[in-house]
Amino acid sequence: MFLLIFAVCALYLQSLKAPWVDECYSYYGVWHDSFSEFYNSILTGINFSPPLYFLFNFCLQLIFPTTIEQLRIQSLVFIIIGILLSFLISRKVFGATAAFFATILVASQSNLLLSHAQEARHYAMFFACGAWVLYMQSLNGNIGKKYNLLTFLAHFCLCQVHYLGIIFSGLTGIAYFFTSKNKVLWQRIPFPISTVWIFTLPIYLLLLSQQSSHLGNWPKPNQLSDLLTGYNDSLLLLTIIIPCLALIISSNAKGNTKTLQKEETGCPRPIMITSFLWILVPLLFWIISHITPLNLFVDRYFIPKESALIFLVGCGLSF
Repeated sequence: MFLLIFAVCALYLQSLKAPWVDECYSYYGVWHDSFSEFYNSILTGINFSPPLYFLFNFCLQLIFPTTIEQLRIQSLVFIIIGILLSFLISRKVFGATAAFFATILVASQSNLLLSHAQEARHYAMFFACGAWVLYMQSLNGNIGKKYNLLTFLAHFCLCQVHYLGIIFSGLTGIAYFFTSKNKVLWQRIPFPISTVWIFTLPIYLLLLSQQSSHLGNWPKPNQLSDLLTGYNDSLLLLTIIIPCLALIISSNAKGNTKTLQKEETGCPRPIMITSFLWILVPLLFWIISHITPLNLFVDRYFIPKESALIFLVGCGLSF
């Protein structure tokens, strides 16, 4: 029901919103008559991103002609997929009650999720891919041989939809590295993840070497208030109090502690550490923007953290 309400609100807001310049750039990156034209447009740097979103929609528009309005609807679908995956992650670890409240709290307050459910841009796919990566991590290898392939695809998609995807993928690898102390150093990071990095870095170098752009050169506000606003726009911490009280009262009324139905195995350490690291990404780039000339402190670049936030809120509510 919540996802239906979210979708209706996003569709209504889409109808009120006029296309703007970045959406037109997305449309330009998608609409071409041949692959050679598409390839040349990606190398121009006009889209400032790896090609996954544009390649996906280029192939799609060869079959079904695409408009900006349809690209907006696609963004809404990706946001809903990401929210659903985030719920499934939290439900698997903390139970349905905590997952439900956590998903509602974050998805109903996140300015990033609502705004990019309305725009014909690649950030909705970026969020969905981030949620997919966390979902695969929550499975912890429980689906046999398919796990490695799906993990590879999740990280590959995350890296190929946005340049900062490799940062989020890298932090996932760091989480595995520090929680796999029973393995030798070169085996601590899962092979599918390190393989993605091997494929991704040459692609990044090729694209960045060919692109002539002004990426990162426009003024970006990076005061302390901007950092706090970025987090505050995802979730007001005070709003956690009400569901916490409701869960406590419900638990006491039933006279037991099984309300949340936690997994017997507890919370997997890698996904917990990954979630914390993802939440810290805006802080990391905020610090970088003050100690170096590079300023990439833009809230939409960090949209995968919303999935990690749902997981962490679910963790908090489970206690």
